[in-house]
Amino acid sequence: MRKLWSVFVLSIGVILGKVYAQHEYILLSKDIIQRYEPYTDAVGSAVHTSFKPLYSADIVTVAPYDSLNTKSIKSTKFNQSWWGRKLHNEHLLQYKKDDVYLYADFLFNFSLTNEFQNNETYVTNSRGVMAGGTLGKGFSFNSYFFENQIAYPTYIDSSIKVNGVIPGQGRGKNFNSSKDFAFAAAHVAYATKKYFKFQLGTDKNFIGEGYRSLLLSDYAFYYPYFKIETQVWKMKYTCMWTAYQDLRIGPPHGMDPDDFNFRKKYATYHYLDFNIGKSNRASIGIMEAVIWRSDSIRGRGIDFNYLNPIIFLRPVEFSMSSADNVLLGLNTKFKINSKNILYGQLSLDEFNLTALKNKDGDYRNKFGFQLGYKSYHVFGIKNLRFQTEFNYVKPYTFQHRSSLTNYGHYNEALAHVQGANFYESVTFINYQFKNWFFQLQGMYVATGLDTAGINFGKNIFDTYTQPAQFTGNKMLQGLQSTITYFDFKIAYLINPKYNLRFECGATSRTLDNDLFTQKSTFVYAGIRTTISNQYFDF
Repeated sequence: MRKLWSVFVLSIGVILGKVYAQHEYILLSKDIIQRYEPYTDAVGSAVHTSFKPLYSADIVTVAPYDSLNTKSIKSTKFNQSWWGRKLHNEHLLQYKKDDVYLYADFLFNFSLTNEFQNNETYVTNSRGVMAGGTLGKGFSFNSYFFENQIAYPTYIDSSIKVNGVIPGQGRGKNFNSSKDFAFAAAHVAYATKKYFKFQLGTDKNFIGEGYRSLLLSDYAFYYPYFKIETQVWKMKYTCMWTAYQDLRIGPPHGMDPDDFNFRKKYATYHYLDFNIGKSNRASIGIMEAVIWRSDSIRGRGIDFNYLNPIIFLRPVEFSMSSADNVLLGLNTKFKINSKNILYGQLSLDEFNLTALKNKDGDYRNKFGFQLGYKSYHVFGIKNLRFQTEFNYVKPYTFQHRSSLTNYGHYNEALAHVQGANFYESVTFINYQFKNWFFQLQGMYVATGLDTAGINFGKNIFDTYTQPAQFTGNKMLQGLQSTITYFDFKIAYLINPKYNLRFECGATSRTLDNDLFTQKSTFVYAGIRTTISNQYFDF
C-alpha cells in the first residue's frame, strides 16, 4: 500500500507540470539540517526552525543555500566530466529548463557491523530510489523507496522481538538471520506567493530545536498527514492532521484476522510559534495535540469537531465529554549570541494541582521537560559544534486508557524513544574539515523498567488506569536501570545532493540493573545515503 502511495504522489508531481528548483521541503535528516543551523540560529534570523521539515525558500533568506549543498572539490578534468559531476555534485538524473527541475537518484546502504561479544558480523543491504522536483513557483514533490535485508546487533534485535517492529522502519519478516522489509515515503507540497503552504504525504515530522523531542519526534514509523502552514509578521501557525496505526488491539471477536486491518487513530496538531524582539533573539512555540480514535464498531467515524484548523481543542474535547487524549506543549529557544543557543521544551500530558500540592506522588501528574544548549564554531574553530541536552519524563506520561488513544504509533513512541519514567543526558561534539566529518556522542539514561507485568509507568502502551499504585509514585520506580551509550563516527561526504557518505565508527552500549547486564560493542563501516534519521541509541 505504501509503495502505491509513493507512486501516486510521484505521479501527481509529474502531472502538475512546471518546476522551480529552490522551493522544496528539505529531507528530515540531521546531517543535512546541520548544514543550515549556524545560519538559521543566528541572531537576526527570522526563520522559524522548530517545526520540521524546513522549507528551502525560508533558508535562502539567511544562508548560502546553493554553496552549502555543493561539495568543495578540485577543478580537475575528471571532476568536470559527466562522471565527475554525477559522483560529486549532481543527481544521477536531473532535468532543468525554464521553470522545470526534476531529479532522480539510486539510494543504497551497504555496510558491515562486527559485534565483539559474540564475534558476529551483521550485513546491511538496502537499495532504493528517490525522485523529486519543484513545480512552477509553488509546487514541489519528493518520493523515495527502500528495500532492505538487514541483520542487527543483539540489543536492537532484542527490541525488534519485543516490539514487533524495526525501530522507525516498520514491520519485517525473517530472512535467514536478517530482517526483510520495505518502506516508502512521499509528499506533495504547494506554497502560495504569500502566507500559506500546504503539504500532503506519508512521512515524518519533528517539533523542537534539539536532538530529541518531547512533543513530536521522527522516531516512529511513517504515517499519512496533511499540513497547513501560515506565516504573518513574526508568527507562524501550523495545523496538521495525521493518521496513526495501532498494532496492539486485534480484530473483534468472531472476525477473521486475515480480514482485519490495523486499527486507526488520528491526531490533530495546532502549533503557534512567535519570534520575539527586533533581532528575533528568542522564540516560543505553543502546541496543542489531540489523539482521537475512529471506532467503526461503536459507529464513530472521523470526528469533524477536530478538523477545524483554528480552534483550541481542549474546550471542544471537554464539551463532548470525550475520552480522547489531549497533550499540551511548550517549545522555546533563546540566542545568547549567534554562536550560543539555549533551548527547551515542556510536555504536559495531565496535571492535577491539588495532588501536586499534596506531594503524594499521584499518578495523574504526567509531564516532561527538556533543557539544551548548542554552540557553533567553538573556541573560534570553524565548524566545531557542541550540543548537550537533558530530558526528563515522569512515569505514566504519554499513556492513556488504551493504545488506541495513547501517544504512540506503530508500537513506537511519538515523542521520546525511552517512553516515560526516565531522565537522559545526551551530548555531541561534531567537527567538519572540508568534506570530512567527525562526531562523538555520549549518552546516559536512568530509567525504571516495568517488571512482572506491573505497570510502573515506563511502557507508554500500558493503560494508565492500572498503575502500580495511585499515589506514592516516584521517578525511576520499578527495576532501576542505567544505559550508557557512546558512538564515535568518521564520515566522508561523497555527494551532498542526496547525502551519499562513507561512514565508519565504533559503538558501545551497556544496560545495567540488579537483575542483568546487557553489553554490546561493535564497529561498523559502509557507504550509505542518509536522507532520514534512524535512532538506535536507546
